[in-house]
Amino acid sequence: MINMNRLMDKRELISIIIPVYNVKPYLTRCFETITLQSYQYLEIILVDDGSTDGSEDICDSLSKTDSRCVVIHQSNQGLWAARNSGQKLARGNYIMFVDSDDYLHVDAIKCLYEALVNHPECGLSMCKYKRTTSLEEDISIKEKRPEAVISVEQLLNLSDNFLPDIVWNKLYRRSLIEGIWAREYRIAQDVDYNFRVYMNLEMAVLIDSELYFWMQRCSSAMHQNNYRFSYLKIVTEICHRNYLECPNDLGFLKAYFLQRLYSRLLLLRLYAWKTEEMKSVILHFNTCICDTWRSYMFCRRISLIERVSCLILLKCSPRFTCLLMYIRRKFI
Repeated sequence: MINMNRLMDKRELISIIIPVYNVKPYLTRCFETITLQSYQYLEIILVDDGSTDGSEDICDSLSKTDSRCVVIHQSNQGLWAARNSGQKLARGNYIMFVDSDDYLHVDAIKCLYEALVNHPECGLSMCKYKRTTSLEEDISIKEKRPEAVISVEQLLNLSDNFLPDIVWNKLYRRSLIEGIWAREYRIAQDVDYNFRVYMNLEMAVLIDSELYFWMQRCSSAMHQNNYRFSYLKIVTEICHRNYLECPNDLGFLKAYFLQRLYSRLLLLRLYAWKTEEMKSVILHFNTCICDTWRSYMFCRRISLIERVSCLILLKCSPRFTCLLMYIRRKFI
C-alpha cells in the first residue's frame, strides 16, 4: 500500500473538467462532492457553454468559494467544445471529466489516482458507476475494493458496469491524451474520444467500486425523441472513421471497430425502416460498407458465422432481418 502523505508531498495536480449547460438544480451538488474529495490537490475547471438558466451565475458564485476553481464562459457550442476548452486550460498531470449533473464518492479521485500510482504501466484508471435519480446518495468513505490490471482488448469487452465507451468514470494520464481532442459530434463524443485514446493505450487498471453517481434525468439528451436512432447513426460514423484512421498494427482494435460498425448498421437499418430517414440511411450504409465489407469479410478475429450472417442480414428485408437476428443471437 502506498503512503498518501508521501504522494501529497509530491503534489501531483489533477485537473477536473466540468462542462456546464443548463444544469442549475444539479451543479452545486456536483461541485461540492469534488471540493470534499479526500485527495485535495485539484484544479477544478467549470466550462459554462452558454447556459441560460442561471447556471452561469452559479459557476461564478462557486468559484468564489474555492481558490482551486476557474471558470470559462463561452457561447453555446456543444459538449465537445466545452470539454476541449477545459482540456486546453488544464495544467494537471492527470485529467478527469465529470458531467455537471453527476457527482462523486468522496474517495473517488483518491482511489483512481492511487491505482495509477500503484500501476505506472497503466495509462488510465476507471471505476464502476451507479445510476441514480437522487442527489442524496451516500458519498462517504467505504472499504476500497481490489484493483485489476487489464489489456485494451480486455477493456473493450467489459460489462456495462464499467462502460468503456464513456469518459466520466476514468482518470487519464495527461501523457496518454496529449493531442487528442473531442471532435464535433452532437452526441456520442465519448465513444469517439475513447476510441482514439485506446489506440495509444496498452494497459488500464479497474477499481471494483461504485465511485461515480450517474444522474438519470428526464430532460437529458438520452431521453429525447429519436435519440436512439441519432445515436446509432453517429456511432456507425464514428466506428467507420476510426477504423480508417486506426494503424494497421492494431489488428484487434480494427476488428473491434468493424464488429461494432456492422452490428450497429443492422440496428440502424431496423430503426430507419419505413421512416423518412430511410434514404439517408441507405446512402450512409453504402459509404460504410463500400469501404469495409472486404476487410470485414476476411477478418479472422471475428467468427466466420458472425461475418457471413451479418452480411446476409444486411441484404434481407428488415422484417425478415428481425427473425434472423433472433436466431443469430441463439448461436453466436
